[in-house]
Amino acid sequence: MNAIVTAAAPKFKPYTRQTIAQSRPWAWMALDLQEAVQVVSHVLPFRSNEYVMDNLID
Repeated sequence: MNAIVTAAAPKFKPYTRQTIAQSRPWAWMALDLQEAVQVVSHVLPFRSNEYVMDNLID
């Protein structure tokens, strides 16, 4: 009998205006950039995930 082993995909964890401060990149951002993200997120809602923030956003 062949057993199929699949890697467990990481659980999707969305980041929104309310939870963005809990992300890893947030700690590395300059304070003025953090403030800008908070201000803009009140006008333009967003939703992101860890993959996008870690690998796609520079």
